[in-house]
Amino acid sequence: MMVMRTLFGETKGKRRLRYGVIALMLLSIATLEMHERTFSRASVSAYEHLANVAAMSASVEQNPYNTLAMELSTKEGELLAREEELRAREDLLERKIDDAARSNKQLTLFVLSGVTLLLLLLIFLNFYFDIKREESREHAESADKEGDLTTRL
Repeated sequence: MMVMRTLFGETKGKRRLRYGVIALMLLSIATLEMHERTFSRASVSAYEHLANVAAMSASVEQNPYNTLAMELSTKEGELLAREEELRAREDLLERKIDDAARSNKQLTLFVLSGVTLLLLLLIFLNFYFDIKREESREHAESADKEGDLTTRL
């Protein structure tokens, strides 16, 4: 008997097995969905019971471990307060640096704008004087031509 193979080289038996596993997974998921409410109620009641037991046995006599734990917690509180103070200082310094950088940027922009305007003014003056010089040359050349004409006559 010839075994039929699919595109990926699996037999009918492997395909049936795969479909069976998928069907079993879907069935188990559906079963869990139906019992979800029961599980959530049980977990909430267990949590409440545990909280009640912990509240009943909350008092412990003083021993070296308790006092050490209390000292550690107070030190931790002090360290947290110091850390918060340092953060506040760092924030203040960052704001000051940002303000200084912003004012420095504004000054740089002002200076660069002034220099740019000065350069533009110098360029325009250069063109103006070039035009005036060219006009005076043309005037001088025309005067020379007139002088040549009058001396020839």
